[in-house]
Amino acid sequence: MVFILSNPQKQSICEIMPGVGNQLIETREGPSIHCITTVRDMVLLRACKVHGDVDSGRRTAEKLLEMDPNCAGTHITLANIYAAKGKWREAADVRKMVRSKRVIKEPGWSWIKVKDRVSAFVAGERSYPEGELIYGMLDLLASRMDMSVQELGSLLDSED
Repeated sequence: MVFILSNPQKQSICEIMPGVGNQLIETREGPSIHCITTVRDMVLLRACKVHGDVDSGRRTAEKLLEMDPNCAGTHITLANIYAAKGKWREAADVRKMVRSKRVIKEPGWSWIKVKDRVSAFVAGERSYPEGELIYGMLDLLASRMDMSVQELGSLLDSED
C-alpha cells in the first residue's frame, strides 16, 4: 500500500499515524524499507513503539540517526520502546548517549484543568505555584523506589 502525503513538511506524525495504523506493520516487511522517506521512517518508528516491536524500532532509529544524529525525538522514542518492553538497561544507555552527545530536546508543555481552571507548565519547570508540592511528592515516591527524581523522570515516557 502506498500513502501519498500532500505536503509532508506540514503534516505532523500524530496526524499521519491514525490514517495508516496497522498498514505500517505490513509495509515495513516489504522491499520498500530501503527507500523510505524521513517522514515515513518517523511514522514507522512510532508504529514500532505502539506495537512493541523492539527490533524494527532499533533498526529504524539507527537509520534515522544516520541522517540526523542529534534528533532528540528519535532517541527518546527508541528509549521509550525499550522501556515499554522492560529493557531498562537499553533505555538507560540511549538516555546516557543523549546526555553525552548533548542532544537538546525542546521541553514539553502540559495542561491540566482542575475546577474550571486550566494551568499550563513546561516539563521540569518548578516555578508554578504547586511545583514544590509536586516535586516533593515525586521525591517521596522516588525514595520509596530507591531512585532519584532524575532517574524516575528518565523512565517516564517523555515524548507523548
